[in-house]
Amino acid sequence: MNMKKMLSLILALMLALCLCACGGGDTSTDAETEEETTGQEAETPETDEAEEPEASEGLNEGDEGDGPAELQAGLIDVTIPEGMSYQVDTYYISEDDPLFGSVRFNLYKADGAVIGKLAATTQNMVGSMEEAVQNTIDLRNLDTYSNGASYEMGDTMTLGGLTYQTLSTTSEFGTNYYCVTYVTRGDGDSDGLKIELSLMDEVMTPDDPMVAELLNSLSVVMAE
Repeated sequence: MNMKKMLSLILALMLALCLCACGGGDTSTDAETEEETTGQEAETPETDEAEEPEASEGLNEGDEGDGPAELQAGLIDVTIPEGMSYQVDTYYISEDDPLFGSVRFNLYKADGAVIGKLAATTQNMVGSMEEAVQNTIDLRNLDTYSNGASYEMGDTMTLGGLTYQTLSTTSEFGTNYYCVTYVTRGDGDSDGLKIELSLMDEVMTPDDPMVAELLNSLSVVMAE
């Protein structure tokens, strides 16, 4: 073999060795990158969950909030549904008798429209469902029509285990609806509890789904 061929062969071998060294230099890095990628857990997309009601921690007159909200109001527990807002208009529970007092909430739609009021009281001196309904009529002078108003009895409806008598009133100011019930709360109850939901006709009527949701959530605090 002459000198030129020998030099060519040596150069070819050196070139091959260089190419092998360059090609294998990133092998470990690629393997580590692939291992890190496959080792990562796939991120789970967040899903929308139904908004849980926020429970009240004691109430005071003037307190307000948006539904859904669980209100523990001494005489009753009730959940204000989503799409409805509330303001505590009256909150009085006797220190001597936790079953005696009055609570009343002003109710609004999310757009600010006045829905009406939800009230529970032992202070109206009633002792039966019939007396509770008559009390609603008497408080508005409907029997005498002295304010130009009239009333009409509606259907009864049972929601949340309580039966409500509905009635409507008509006056120069429009039509209002009332859902009224009376509850005795056990042997330790000497007063009984009247519950009344009043509604503005142009905003909400007793057959509105939001009324059913509200009254289905309502429970009475019973005597021990």
